[in-house]
Amino acid sequence: MGSGHIKMEPNTPSLLFCSFSSSSSSTLLHHQIMVDEMSLQFGTSFLLFVKMEDRKRALVSRLLQNALVHEVLGIPVDEIIIKRTIEGKPYLECDKVGMEFPNFNFNVSHHGNYVAIASEPLCLVGLDIVSCIIPCRETVPQFVQNFSSYFSSLEWDEIINAGTCDEILIEFYRYGVALSKFSDSKNFD
Repeated sequence: MGSGHIKMEPNTPSLLFCSFSSSSSSTLLHHQIMVDEMSLQFGTSFLLFVKMEDRKRALVSRLLQNALVHEVLGIPVDEIIIKRTIEGKPYLECDKVGMEFPNFNFNVSHHGNYVAIASEPLCLVGLDIVSCIIPCRETVPQFVQNFSSYFSSLEWDEIINAGTCDEILIEFYRYGVALSKFSDSKNFD
């Protein structure tokens, strides 16, 4: 599992990320030991996911949340209580944050083999990541054409005139993530 971080200290925005292989190299016994251990610490909500990849992302997400809260706020891991808003945004339920971080918040995102978390001590933070997946059954232009009606003419021109197929795909995902987050923030569906 690869990981990295950018600034993980009080009063500064933080970003942590992990990437993991989707290969099934771990044995069934190793997996069961991990599930048993995680169930003790985080409950069994991650077991609701049918696919193993979704379970992995849920576990990594929870580990990143605990690591962030522990490192930035100094709260012992066994005292960390993470809940979710109606919209699904995680938040820390704790009286210990106090006046030093009155608006401490974080958000988690995952896609493909990546899971990331971002935090901010003062402003509301949002995060959305995307793993650029190359379409299998159609060309890149055919794939992005399926979504043309979702973009303005200016956005669409930027996407289709980005350059190579790889650059078109990157631009498509960039605009797609921005559109998704804007829609989420305005409660559009």
